[in-house]
Amino acid sequence: MSPPSQTPQRDPEDLQRQAALKEGGRLPRHIAVIMDGDRRWAEQRGLPRTEGHRHARESVRDVVRACGELGVEVRLRFAGRFRPVYFIHLIRSSSP
Repeated sequence: MSPPSQTPQRDPEDLQRQAALKEGGRLPRHIAVIMDGDRRWAEQRGLPRTEGHRHARESVRDVVRACGELGVEVRLRFAGRFRPVYFIHLIRSSSP
């Protein structure tokens, strides 16, 4: 049995920023996210690498979700081809 999906808490400031972006009408049609630094992020905090990857996955989910809400048409994630196989699988499994 899978756990119930949880809707993340929305930051009121984030919602205001999104509204301002929509009103301004200057949104990109395409956005690319290049994931880098998650291992360093974890190591700087004394955490295992996989914790950095988990944090990066959550960040990408937030970005992809916001892009969808803003109407950005194309979203590209790039993790690099010289990454460990488990990392690539982790990223691929993060699609919202």
